[in-house]
Amino acid sequence: MDRKIVKLWIRTKISDSEVLRRQGSEISWGSFPFLLFSLAFFLVFCTEKKRKRESRE
Repeated sequence: MDRKIVKLWIRTKISDSEVLRRQGSEISWGSFPFLLFSLAFFLVFCTEKKRKRESRE
């Protein structure tokens, strides 16, 4: 379930950036903090998954 949500979320972010590119503007510095935040969120999500898996064993 969680994995599906993350994949869908990433897909929407990719399509958002595609739309921006079609409009003729590259990724601006305005969206940079958001990209950084999304990367941090993803890393935390993965480490939490690993921790839960290790605690089960």
